[in-house]
Amino acid sequence: MTVDKIRHEIVLSADKAGFIRKAELIDETDNTLKLRLLVSRACFVQVYVNTRKNIINYVVVLNGQRIFGLDCDGGRWHQHPWSAPNKHQPADNISLDDFLFDAYEKLKGRGII
Repeated sequence: MTVDKIRHEIVLSADKAGFIRKAELIDETDNTLKLRLLVSRACFVQVYVNTRKNIINYVVVLNGQRIFGLDCDGGRWHQHPWSAPNKHQPADNISLDDFLFDAYEKLKGRGII
């Protein structure tokens, strides 16, 4: 899949999620893409994709700190759990739609949104 197509899919997922205020393109090359999906002034979801290295990163950032994340490096997924975002735990493949749904539920449950 091309970077253009991936960017389009990310923006569609952000629109469907309903709690993302804006999608900002941070960086783009022929092989990489980084977008920041703004939730509030203090909170965003960052999505990074490297098509050449098969890397995908989804991370929820609050006040400059990662509070949850999922990473895929070469086809192997791990998570940085809500309860301990600096730890690594094995994880299953997850779509951006599902990640955003989980992020919404957790952020809402914590009164962040």
